[in-house]
Amino acid sequence: LFQIINCNVHGGTLLALAGLDSVVLAIDTRFSTHQSGPFLIGQFDRYVFKVGNECIVGCFGLDSDSLALLEYVKGETKNHYNKDLKPQNIARLISNYLYENQPMCTPIVVGLCDNKPYLCSMDGLGAETLSDDYAVIGTASSSLYSICESLFKSNLTSKQLVTIAETAMTLSMQRDVLSGCKVKIYTLNKEGIFLKEIYTDDV
Repeated sequence: LFQIINCNVHGGTLLALAGLDSVVLAIDTRFSTHQSGPFLIGQFDRYVFKVGNECIVGCFGLDSDSLALLEYVKGETKNHYNKDLKPQNIARLISNYLYENQPMCTPIVVGLCDNKPYLCSMDGLGAETLSDDYAVIGTASSSLYSICESLFKSNLTSKQLVTIAETAMTLSMQRDVLSGCKVKIYTLNKEGIFLKEIYTDDV
């Protein structure tokens, strides 16, 4: 029998947005638990790693399992050229790993394939959900979905995506005690990967 895997052990939220020729991944740094409620355990960077030249993976859940996933992906891709590491291939690789090992982490895979955005979120068993606009995982998912439905439009530029990510993460953090603190926003486009950090009111 399959076990329902709860990856909300330390809270946290990830948001991915797709634009015209770029993708954005926003991730918070607040660590808390359901037992501690509004009390902050600490502020730490969650695992976000680059695979090849056109793919970023963000992990939500137990950090030790996220690290194990990172090491697995590194081992499986070390003998491949960067041009062969397409985001959909990485997503399938991670999906198989999650199904076989059932770790307490759920990733989002974002990237560019022939300059077209790719977003793929997964649950703890590796079930893939593809999206053409935005993807959300974490404890602030319900509020983020409603905010993104209101703000998101198709064919946005990188700068517009970052602005939406800032607004959406800031508003959603105010409605979730398990997410917040500093938010890191990664932008991936044909020129490379760029990082912007913002501080929310929810500390």
